[in-house]
Amino acid sequence: MLANPIAEVRERAEQIKQEAEKVFPTLLANVYVNKYQQENKENMHQIGLVLEDRLDLRDVAGNSVKLIDYTPDIENRVIASMIYESVSVKHSWLNCYTLVSSMSAEEKTEILDTFFANRVQNHDRRDVITNKNERRQFKHPPTHALDGGRLKFEIVMDYGAFRDVHRHRRASQRRQIFTTDLGYEIPRAVEEIGGDTLRKYTEAMEHSKKLYELLKDSGGLHKEVLQYIPNFAFRITETFDIDVWEAFYCIALRTTSQGHFAYRKIFQQMYSELEKVMPLIAQHIKPDMKEYELGRLKQEQRYFEKAETRGLDEGQLIKPD
Repeated sequence: MLANPIAEVRERAEQIKQEAEKVFPTLLANVYVNKYQQENKENMHQIGLVLEDRLDLRDVAGNSVKLIDYTPDIENRVIASMIYESVSVKHSWLNCYTLVSSMSAEEKTEILDTFFANRVQNHDRRDVITNKNERRQFKHPPTHALDGGRLKFEIVMDYGAFRDVHRHRRASQRRQIFTTDLGYEIPRAVEEIGGDTLRKYTEAMEHSKKLYELLKDSGGLHKEVLQYIPNFAFRITETFDIDVWEAFYCIALRTTSQGHFAYRKIFQQMYSELEKVMPLIAQHIKPDMKEYELGRLKQEQRYFEKAETRGLDEGQLIKPD
């Protein structure tokens, strides 16, 4: 925060430091402005400006997910890691990998079925699974064998969806600056209603874009500050680098019926991309690929039922994310 280009953030960081030093001064003795971080971002920005003319323009036709890089032969490597933990020390990981590479799809499927047997698969089974400990099993694959392969996606999404996607801290995420250049999303419901509703929505987005461009052209605001101007419907892009463990978790979690339609679609597309390179393993992720008109209705009904049971107003309940 002390190295942040936004003055307000730096001021708050200094205030936090001053207050914290009253409690643990020794711990904060080495907290200082990181000149490297401060200068590196600006230096790389200048390099980016130089290289712009040599880069092709991206084709943006809406929110999208593309698998742009992954561990070579990822499926065989992950299965090799699964059996490596179960064989004796006389056999190396490379021996396991060589064997798996020679196996038929049927043999690999048998190993995977055994590996994932009895695991709670669906994050959306609260009406069936009442035991909290059993429900928590969803978050914990049997071993760390799934850590062995990496998948890198490039995601174009509206900023509202990004605010949920970026919460996956096990993912390595690198985003580009948020502008109005990639256009904005129009919710399907707004398109279907059309007429005056669609017109007002479009006018609001165009007003947001004009305001952004006006302030940008004025030159009075830092590009980091300008990110606060566009409406959340405008798109942002980032790379999303995860291991197979995280792919299992976030795809199953973010495709549940009660999830927001924007990020549900992103993780459904992510599953479709992942399925191309590891089809046998992908079968065990179990995403919800359906579309729902009122996906959160069932969840909201549960809140009302809880409130009624406890004699509370629905507003008094603390709702989970």
